[in-house]
Amino acid sequence: MGLIESLLTIPIVDSLTETSGDSKREVKAQGLANIITGILGGPAGCAMIGQAVINVKSGGRKRFSTFTAGISLLMLIFFMKNIMLQIPTATLIGIMITVSFETFEWESLSLIKTFEVTESFIMVITVGTIVYTHNLATDIFIGVLISSVVYMVKSSSISVVSVNNIFAVTGPLFFASTHTFSEHFDKIQNSQELLTIDFTQCRILDYSGTTAVQQVIKKLHDKGKSISITGLEKHNPKFNYDVQKIISELNKY
Repeated sequence: MGLIESLLTIPIVDSLTETSGDSKREVKAQGLANIITGILGGPAGCAMIGQAVINVKSGGRKRFSTFTAGISLLMLIFFMKNIMLQIPTATLIGIMITVSFETFEWESLSLIKTFEVTESFIMVITVGTIVYTHNLATDIFIGVLISSVVYMVKSSSISVVSVNNIFAVTGPLFFASTHTFSEHFDKIQNSQELLTIDFTQCRILDYSGTTAVQQVIKKLHDKGKSISITGLEKHNPKFNYDVQKIISELNKY
């Protein structure tokens, strides 16, 4: 969860400083630092959006500014612990409220009306979760989970357009879209014996997609159709499972 917050902090700092951060370097450095910290018995750490934004808005631009912040925190913990314990909680709350006002992008409120319903729904759920649970880790987990489900639903849309017995398949073909794909070809009754299925604008993402194509080929063959498949050679092998098996199956007919 800390890594996610660090990766979210990088683009914010980049936009404020008009620079380009290295996310891979950040991930490696944070991972190495947390391994060493864990060996020494300390808790894991990560970048904090509030602290980073305040640092940048206060004029910090170089590594020395973050180094100074870290050393100052270390000194406070080890040498000024008793003094810190005297700070009233209300004072800390006031500081956090000030940080919230400073880091919040008020202009973003005008963009809410342009959001999709799903985006607004995810935002409301995540904000409600953090207010109810007071647990950022749980909030991030739920937000990522809902976003993944919404993305999967949106990605499951696949279309098949037929023109002169050429069936152009558009969209990702995986477990969530195989039913729609197969259903379209189940409706084929009266058409020419030679059919062409074009996968140029389609990507087969998992074994379920491969199996769906094989089943469609067999069903069309059982109806007395001859099938020609194009566009599979354009697939990225990394995301196309067992394409050669489909072609071999087709050649049997």
